[in-house]
Amino acid sequence: MTLARPATPDGEALWRPRHAAILALIVLLALAHLLPFLGYLTDDTFIHLQFAKHLLRGDGFSFNAGVPTYGDTSPLWVFLLAGAGAFVPGASVTPAGLAAMPPLAAVAKIWGALFTALAVLAMASAARALGWQPRFALTAAAMVALHAWAARWGISGMETPLALALSTAAFALLARALIRGRSLIAAGIVLGAGILVRPEFLLLLALAAAAAAWGSAPGSRARRVGSLVGGVARSGANDLRGPRIAPHHARHGSDADRARGARARVAPSVGCVA
Repeated sequence: MTLARPATPDGEALWRPRHAAILALIVLLALAHLLPFLGYLTDDTFIHLQFAKHLLRGDGFSFNAGVPTYGDTSPLWVFLLAGAGAFVPGASVTPAGLAAMPPLAAVAKIWGALFTALAVLAMASAARALGWQPRFALTAAAMVALHAWAARWGISGMETPLALALSTAAFALLARALIRGRSLIAAGIVLGAGILVRPEFLLLLALAAAAAAWGSAPGSRARRVGSLVGGVARSGANDLRGPRIAPHHARHGSDADRARGARARVAPSVGCVA
């Protein structure tokens, strides 16, 4: 048995309306898989919420109001929370008690559900780009939808579903670009966005650059890798994860050190930080 079938002229395996309908059902299954975790939040979630709340209040990217810091390791997630929170009444208000779900936490859960669904679609797209038969592409999507840890973290308020969606999307774009000989800029932009979500995306970028070099003709390797890196530059990742942060690290410690400090401060009053 083989995972691939003779390719159609556009380079992808045959995909019919019934396969799209099944994929839609798999997405619904992924969302249903999140339901047991509607009330679940982690302590680290409140670090992101604190930064987003202060952005909404005009206090800058800060854990303590008015004291800018790089203490949040997922700035893109914070910006998404604050951006959507701007349209939610009371999003910048501190809850009156521990039992209340902060409005920004609800925003985070909605984003998480959306990105979980996008991750399922991106996995199917990656399998199609590789020329897999539709049933195998759908199986790959279903494996993401039914993954226990993806469900647990999907609406926890953390950046995990965004990282999952960006990593699968980058894989799909990279596969399609290498197989069809297209530009790698789009894959680079997605990987750059991923760097603003989790610093581990730097490793994925290195692997993508190696794949681009290995999958390109000798005369075009430098150009292809350059287009990938150019996409990362267009994402703005170098502005937040690049050399500008180094002097700040020297004075104030690493992202991990500041995150640990923020976690220690938020723990005594989860959800009710001023």
